[in-house]
Amino acid sequence: MAQERYEIREKLGQGGLGTVHAAWDKNLNREVAIKRIRRSQDDDKLEDEATRQMTQETGALAALQHPQIVTIYDVGNDEEGPFVVMELLKGETIDAIVEKAPLTTEDFREFALQVQEGLIAAQDLGLVHRDLKPSNVMVSWLPSGKFQVKLVDFGLAKFAPEPEEQTVDQNDSVYGSIFFMAPEQFERGPLDARTDMYAIGCVYYYALTGMTPFQGDTGPQVMAAHLQHRVVALAERRPDVPSWLADWIMWHINRMPDDRPANAREALRNFIELDIPSTQAMSTGPTEPAPEAPKRPRLIIPGAAPSEPQAAQPAPAPAPAAQPAPAPAPAAQPVPVVPTPPAPAAQPAPAPAPTPAPAAEERPEPVQTQTAPQPLSPPAGAPPSVHTTGQQAPAASAETAPNAPPPAPAVVPAAPTPAPAPAPAPAPAPAPAPAAVPIPAAPAPAAVVPTAKVASPATSTVQLAGRPAPASGSTMAAQPPAGATPPASGIQTPQAKQGMGNGAKVAIASVLGVFVIGLGIMLVQMMSGNNQAEVYNALVAEAAKPETTEIAVDSEKLNILLNSTRAGSNKSRETVYKALSIAKATDGTDIDSRIAEFATTETLPVDIRVSLLSRVLRKRANPAIKPYLLDFARKTDDEQAAAAALTAVIEVGGEEEFDDFLDVIQFSPSAAVRRAAEKATAEVIKDSDKKEQFGSTLATASKNVNDDNRRTMIRLMGYTGSKSAEEVITAALEGDDNLDKLAAIEALKNWADESMFETLMEFLEEQTDEQLRPKAFDAGYQFLMSDDRELDDLDAEDYWKMLARQAKTEREQNTIIGGLAKNETSDWALAVIEYFADESESDRVIDRAEKALSHIRERQRVKGDN
Repeated sequence: MAQERYEIREKLGQGGLGTVHAAWDKNLNREVAIKRIRRSQDDDKLEDEATRQMTQETGALAALQHPQIVTIYDVGNDEEGPFVVMELLKGETIDAIVEKAPLTTEDFREFALQVQEGLIAAQDLGLVHRDLKPSNVMVSWLPSGKFQVKLVDFGLAKFAPEPEEQTVDQNDSVYGSIFFMAPEQFERGPLDARTDMYAIGCVYYYALTGMTPFQGDTGPQVMAAHLQHRVVALAERRPDVPSWLADWIMWHINRMPDDRPANAREALRNFIELDIPSTQAMSTGPTEPAPEAPKRPRLIIPGAAPSEPQAAQPAPAPAPAAQPAPAPAPAAQPVPVVPTPPAPAAQPAPAPAPTPAPAAEERPEPVQTQTAPQPLSPPAGAPPSVHTTGQQAPAASAETAPNAPPPAPAVVPAAPTPAPAPAPAPAPAPAPAPAAVPIPAAPAPAAVVPTAKVASPATSTVQLAGRPAPASGSTMAAQPPAGATPPASGIQTPQAKQGMGNGAKVAIASVLGVFVIGLGIMLVQMMSGNNQAEVYNALVAEAAKPETTEIAVDSEKLNILLNSTRAGSNKSRETVYKALSIAKATDGTDIDSRIAEFATTETLPVDIRVSLLSRVLRKRANPAIKPYLLDFARKTDDEQAAAAALTAVIEVGGEEEFDDFLDVIQFSPSAAVRRAAEKATAEVIKDSDKKEQFGSTLATASKNVNDDNRRTMIRLMGYTGSKSAEEVITAALEGDDNLDKLAAIEALKNWADESMFETLMEFLEEQTDEQLRPKAFDAGYQFLMSDDRELDDLDAEDYWKMLARQAKTEREQNTIIGGLAKNETSDWALAVIEYFADESESDRVIDRAEKALSHIRERQRVKGDN
């Protein structure tokens, strides 16, 4: 990569074949994301395949300039391999959002419309994503407060003008997240746009319920749920969702591809035709099939028997008076779906009878989700949204409800029309007019919020109350001014000129004084603002110089720099971060405390808060700020910000704060923050020489906390490798609580040395539990594959052979073969792989073993030549 252009900031994540970093484009002064292939140390063939897939991904994405798909900026190749520069998205993935609460129907409508638009653009180019899941759907916020959806990570996508066969990765497992994969992906069948329709249908189901449609405790169970189509209808999970919408989503996840939408364009067309939210009934759960509208998707209802074509039935009679509520039905269980034959074309139905109003006792069914749906809103610290209702695109016009009174028409006075002038007649003597009441000044008219179907008002002349229009033929001079007393007939009395009272003079003087003072304050503020702009520009210009290593600031200049980070369009924010990182006080100001206080107490966007904590304060590395950061981590519910604060604590000497980290784990009300604290604590333990002491502390703490925190302590004990931790782990493996056992397995995966590997293998050998056994095997494999672990050749041989003896399934055997082919060139590795080639009952294992043998022998030859 051209180092003079891109500055790597931080690693954002790693998945599939690529690693993603946040970076700064120095030429264009903008943040970008850089995706780079994760290199294989020895396997050139694997690296070539990764390069080919990334190049293919780049071509696919570069052709897609669409607001709902991540944008590619640049592509290149350097000494570290090929890389792709793309738009850096700031927001949340849909799984992070739904973890808090499922979407409301209104927000889901806008969400689905945007997703469908993005899929249409991709499918028009023949592109199949193949890995649609909640973590690949990003929601960000526009300046107005409206959310925008983008599809990301086309790392598995390929151009597919014809259906293509499913491929496998280096561990012989299919790509994609198992909860959102279509059945044909498990069967390694042909893939096309209908595969993506199934996956996005699962995402839609998850977005509305917070639960995946096909569930299971293990991978095989989830796979069986997909293949046998065991699913609870969405209408039962969310009875408040319109029935047409529930059916539309379930249409996507039909078992057979031919029963799904052919593509996103067909699905969107159907969505728009059915979307009449003001007249659609709410779903009340699965019902008997009724004659369908011509454009209604063909839905296969879970648990329904094959339906027969039925003639149209007359409209039902009005419902009788409400009866006592029946006993609640048992909770819905997933059942295999029986495919129904296509329904006949719907016949024209008679006009429906008016629907009687529901009885007062009726209540909508409760939503069957873990958390009540909540509307989406911009992140904390963002400007308030100008969108005051659910952020959906314009829906069909609302219709007047039956039996509702028509809206009262707005009365607008018409412009007066002069009548024909009558014949001249002698004017009668004017009658004395009563004294008029003084008319108060009319207040400004209140703003009226229009409702649905507001008609454009006719142009009219609006007249103030109390001022009738002049009679036809009259003039203003012909009418006495309001409030005047008419003089007696024939007597001329000149008006006496009245002087201004003292009270009025004082009032005017006061107003003028206030005006002069306000004008002076405004001028001072303008001058101060100009001065602050000059100071800011000078600070940024100095910080932008490569040779600058220190910026002198006083309290006022520090405030200017801190407040400048708030500006949403501040293109110099990166330079401001540098200035804050190297600022040095000239007046005794405690810069570190001020920055820490600002970052932890002010209302800020998440990305700015995280940057101040994890970059500015981390670089300044002042131990005095630890109390600010720890207090913030205890109180916040933002996982990103908490993780940034705890990371900064570690950088400035977190070993002394071990007990405080445990305090966050035990007492933070946020599960996300507790996870961040667990990760930070693990990093402290790994880098410390006090492992035995920390192990004893964790073992003691695990006896006096709740179940969740006890399992956290058990997981952390693995990093200590202490004697006290060994006792706790052994007891957990021998106990009856499977969740404790899972925590113990995780601890053994991260054990500080090799002393407990045999214990893990003994546990694995005795296991028959479908959940525990795969976890134990994977823990052993990850223990041996860890980059942080250095084993001598004899130990490596013993441990790999122990694990190989426990490899019973095809997946496990392929995992061993892949790991050895990547890491080893010893003769004992060849012997282990030859065993699988000779003894395995799986053709796939035998084929993979033979290829691995050839690969290792070639590497041995090259190594010998060198």
